[in-house]
Amino acid sequence: MRNIVLIVFIILSMGVFSSSDNSSINKLEEQQLNETIHLLRVEAEQLEKTKVIMSIIEAVITIESGGDLLAFNAKEEAVGVLQIRPIMLREVNRLVGYCKYKYDDRWNKTKSIQMFIDYQNHVNPNWNPELAAKKWNGGINGEMKASTTSYWYKVKRVLSKNK
Repeated sequence: MRNIVLIVFIILSMGVFSSSDNSSINKLEEQQLNETIHLLRVEAEQLEKTKVIMSIIEAVITIESGGDLLAFNAKEEAVGVLQIRPIMLREVNRLVGYCKYKYDDRWNKTKSIQMFIDYQNHVNPNWNPELAAKKWNGGINGEMKASTTSYWYKVKRVLSKNK
């Protein structure tokens, strides 16, 4: 279904229907067509953003844990697929404005991904992949830390492999 919607969107946005072709369409039909085109564009943009978000999450999981649900780094108290440390849990809860996540939620893949999304939505609302990696690795000011550059390169390599 999405492919059909995308094809219709592409055809309509290419100008296949010129104003002379629309002479028999009344103003209401033309308005409805324009609204449909707008909605298709919005849907296509949302789909593209979702793909970007999912690719970033998959890349960070690959780097952090290789997908191991039981990954544990005792030195940093980092756990789960996204290797969430207690300080990140507190930061995400601070950003969302309440204690949405509990200490043990770091072991849950779904809740860990939700934490990642909540965090990025607050600190990187445009979902820039480099900022996402650097802020996840180095905290809220991670993009300013030289130490996060090598982490970004790791994430970038995974992103380029997964294209």
